[in-house]
Amino acid sequence: MDGWVSPLLGIRFDMSGDELQIFGSDGQRFLSYLEVTALRDQDQRARQRAQKQAEEAARKAERLAAQVRATGIDPEA
Repeated sequence: MDGWVSPLLGIRFDMSGDELQIFGSDGQRFLSYLEVTALRDQDQRARQRAQKQAEEAARKAERLAAQVRATGIDPEA
């Protein structure tokens, strides 16, 4: 199986290391389940941080608009 390339899919199997690695037809190694899970978790945390930042920016904008309104200026105009 080591070094075998699927004629249909073009993927290559490599057993030269401690564990099986599979490479796509483009030469890129397929990620393991643990690697995919870690990337998904990082992505989810990044999306949560971005959401919190967007919410804080909206609250800040509303506070500033309220301050401008208090001076008698319509911030929408």
